[in-house]
Amino acid sequence: MGHVATSLFKTATLHEVAMIDKAASKLDDELSTYIATHAKAECMTLSQKIQGKLPRELRDMVYAHLLSRETYIVRQPNHNLKWLQSLRKTSCDHLLMGGYLLFDTMKEIGETWYELSTFVVMGFPYGRGSDPKRASGALDFLHDDSWGLGIDVCQHVKHIYIRLEYVKDVHDNIIQLAANLRRLLSLGAKVRVVLQLQCTYVPP
Repeated sequence: MGHVATSLFKTATLHEVAMIDKAASKLDDELSTYIATHAKAECMTLSQKIQGKLPRELRDMVYAHLLSRETYIVRQPNHNLKWLQSLRKTSCDHLLMGGYLLFDTMKEIGETWYELSTFVVMGFPYGRGSDPKRASGALDFLHDDSWGLGIDVCQHVKHIYIRLEYVKDVHDNIIQLAANLRRLLSLGAKVRVVLQLQCTYVPP
């Protein structure tokens, strides 16, 4: 009888802990939304002062302090919504949303965000069918200003990890590898590129 009572107590306690965690998470989201909504005027004023009084080098230091260094997996277009969800975890989503900061400040923050972030790109031909002469669709993000801020993404991405996985004809694999690598020629200076080549050989 005592063992049964103890088990029921533990089950009830775990349930209560789960309910508390859920309530705390909901409250945290509500507070973040409330603070962001009522901080628009203060953010805009601060943005104007930073933009008007600090040189770009110091502004970049401020942005780097605000933004965390995160890793993002790029598989397909329209990835900016997932990126925004990741930024929300650090309460920085409003930095790239209209109404809080000057447009020029938002653009500079976006450029810094690209420079600090690491992007893991799936290098097989997403969205390209089976044509080995076409590079992976995931690499389109290098030419896609997903924030709509007029950012030359290729010139600001500094950390990119490309996984190239091949499972078909070796000749086609080499052609596709070349197609993916050609897409990287437009990257800016001082960029760190890591290639992971994974090829599964199926004997005849």
